This record gives sequence, structure tokens and C-alpha cells, in this order.
Amino acid sequence: DHMEVESEIYSTQEELYLALSSLDKGLKVCDIEGLDIRKISLLENKLNLLKVNKLERSALDISEEINRLTVKVQEERMASLFDGIEHKNDIMLRKEQLSKAKEKQVLISSLLGALLIVMGIIALNLRNKKRFIDQRSRLVKRKKQLVDQELKNKEKGAMKPYTGLADSYILKQQKFNAYWSEIRNHASSLGIRLIGDLPMYVTHDSCDVWSNRELFLLNSRGQVELVAGVPPDYFSKKGQRWGNVLYDWKVHQKEQFLWWKARIRRMLDLFDYVRIDHFRGFHSAWAIPSHHKTARKGHWIKGPNDKIIEAIIEAAEGKVDRILAEDLGIIPKEVVELRKKYSIHGMSILQFGFSEPSEENPHHPLNIATDTIVYTGTHDNQTTKGWWNDQSKRGKVQISKFFELDEEPVWELICIALKSKAKAVIIPAQDILELGDEARMNKPGTTNDNWNWKLSSYQDLEHGLGKLATLRNKIDTR
Repeated sequence: DHMEVESEIYSTQEELYLALSSLDKGLKVCDIEGLDIRKISLLENKLNLLKVNKLERSALDISEEINRLTVKVQEERMASLFDGIEHKNDIMLRKEQLSKAKEKQVLISSLLGALLIVMGIIALNLRNKKRFIDQRSRLVKRKKQLVDQELKNKEKGAMKPYTGLADSYILKQQKFNAYWSEIRNHASSLGIRLIGDLPMYVTHDSCDVWSNRELFLLNSRGQVELVAGVPPDYFSKKGQRWGNVLYDWKVHQKEQFLWWKARIRRMLDLFDYVRIDHFRGFHSAWAIPSHHKTARKGHWIKGPNDKIIEAIIEAAEGKVDRILAEDLGIIPKEVVELRKKYSIHGMSILQFGFSEPSEENPHHPLNIATDTIVYTGTHDNQTTKGWWNDQSKRGKVQISKFFELDEEPVWELICIALKSKAKAVIIPAQDILELGDEARMNKPGTTNDNWNWKLSSYQDLEHGLGKLATLRNKIDTR
């Protein structure tokens, strides 16, 4: 009996260990709770049996195991209880958070709805305001168009609102005229003569066209359909599209060129000499369709020729020597003959004198005539230094054959001009200062970066003028 009881105790201990092992492996309390209670009950029965059989040692071991397992079960139950409470608290917390989130979402939705309503109201107001502004702008524009049309057509009373503004400009012009008269008188007292440059054409938005629309080639709405320029030449491969309005020479002739006579008289009041730009325009004009962007496409329109020249000389009181002609570019023989017929001085440019065979080139040093004004270069040319730097090695050798002084090429060209047969010599300040193309005044056919150069140092100019005087003395003494 003793052996059987002891064997049974060992078997019971093994079952107990398996139960404890299951707990140690982290099994859920709900899965082993019933098993543990049954084991405890079984162990208690066997414990009583052992005590009855006086197996104290085995009974003690089983008692300890019972206590241990009991404590384990109680701990698991407490843990499960706390987990349940904590889970319940989590659920309540989640519900509370969800409730708050829903409340927040409702609030945000309400705010967004209100914001959309406000934005809609603002958009509606802006649209109405835009409509109002557009309507007002159309009315203002329409009113301006009506006013512009009245001004454009010089209708009676159209200038009345602008009388005060016009008076202020008239006063400014009177002051300028007085100041200019002082400058001219001072220059005259020093033996200095002034040359004024007269453009052949005027602009479409000028007071000349506004005041005398009938004298220009305009359509019934006062718009240009043909504009002035010159075809491709040695200045520009694309030609030059100036965009100025052309003259209706028939109307000018009918009015005996009164507008041109007044223009010439005014210029001779301001200057000692007048250089008429694009002189060939009196013979023929290059007419370019206004929608063309270059001057390549166009046609020649015949000019008044002798009749306009005679009117100009009449305005100059017969003093033809006060009239100079800019006759550069593609110049037909008829234009040269027209100029020579009335003894008007033309122009020769040294920089053009070495690009063609000397026999055919009027600008060649040996062909410069006595009825011309010679320039080393004009405002439309490179500076002489810039021009020289661009010459090929062979070109420099050919040009150097005309050099007589041991000077820089710029001064050699100035010397050639001074020794020519021309009536007078004009030397740009840039050449006297020996400046390169950074000081170029104008590049024909372009609209950017022109007319920017200014004389900044009178001391440098005085030095150059001193050198020019010395050079003239050398030429005169030879």
C-alpha cells in the first residue's frame, strides 16, 4: 500500500508540474483555470490520504505545491480582473475620444460651411465690383475715345480743357529758345558754327501730323498703311524700317510747300547750317507696308525733285551754302545730279572709301570732291578705332599705303580727311578721344543700346583738340 500511495504521489506531482508549466508558458487563465481547480481538489484529497497513511514528507511537498498553485491561480484571476477593468476603461476612453472627435468634426464642418458662405458672398461682391469697374472702365474708355476722336479730328472746343497744360509747355519752349539763343550767340562770338540735323520724316504721333494730316499718306482713319525706311545696304542687310509716315507730295505741291518752307526757316533760325537727312527722299522714298517687320519688302515712291529743292532754297533766302545734304546709302545718279544742280554740298565717309575699287568709290580719298563734307565716320558708323580693329590684315596693309605720319591709325585717318579736297572736315569727338566701339553712337537698323555715349572728360577732349591743332599745323607747313 505504501508503494502504491507513493507512486500515486509522484504521478500527482507530475500532473501538477505540467499544470504549472502550462501557466509558466503564458496560457490564458480561462483555458487552465478549471484544470487547476480540479488539480488542487485532487491534490487536497491525496494529501488527506497521505496524512492518514502518515506519509508526512510527501504530504508536505504536495501541500507546498498546492499553496503555490493556489497563489498562481489567484494572481492570474486578479490579473485577468485588472485587465478587464483596464480594457473597459480603454473602451470608455475611446468612446469619449470618438465623441469628442465627432463634436470637433461637426464644429469644423460648421466653420467650413460658414467660411464657404462668407467666401461666396465675397466672390459675389468681387464679381459685382469687377462688373462695376469694367463698366466704368468701358465708359471711361469710351469717353476717352470720344475725346481722343475729337482731339484727333481737331473738332471745335476739343482743345479747350487742355489750354492750361498747353500754356505751360509753350512757356517751357520759350525759355528753351531764349537759352539756346544765348548758347548760339556765345558760340558765334568764338567763331564756332553750329549744324542742325533735319530728319527727312516725322513720326505718326507728332504735332506736325496732327496739325496737318492732309500732308501725309494716311488712310481715312488717320492710320498709316505705308511707312518710311531704306532697303538693304552697307549699313544693314535687312534694311532700315524707320516707321515714319510718308508725305503726300501732291498736297504739298498744291500748297506750294509752305510746310517745308516754314520748317527750313525755323531750322535756320536755330543753326548756322542745316543738314537734311536722307536727302534722296526728295527724289524717291522707300515705302514699306506697315505690317512688315523689316525693310526688305517695299517699293519706291516718286518725290517732287526740283520743286521741293527750289522751295527750300527760297526759304534759305538763296543761301545754298547753308544747306547740306546727307546722301549716303544706295544713291542713284539722278540724286547726285539733283544735288549738284543746285550746288548743295554732299557727304563723303572715309570708312566707306576702302571697300570698293577706287575708280568707282566716291568715298575713296582720291575721289573726294570739293562739293562734299568729309567725315572720318558719322554717328551711324563705328568709331574709327573700332573700324580699324575690325579690318583684316590685308585690308590694313592696303589702307596703310595712305598713311604719311608716324601716328596711330585713328590720327592717320584724320590726317587723310584734313588733306582731302572736301569743302570741310567733320571729326567725331570719339575719334579725337581715340575711343573704340564702346563709344559708338548709333547702329542703324537697331533700337537698343543706341545714343547712350556722353562726353565725360573735357580735359581729354582738350588734349585731343591740342593734338588736332598740331596735326593741322604739320599739314599746313608741308
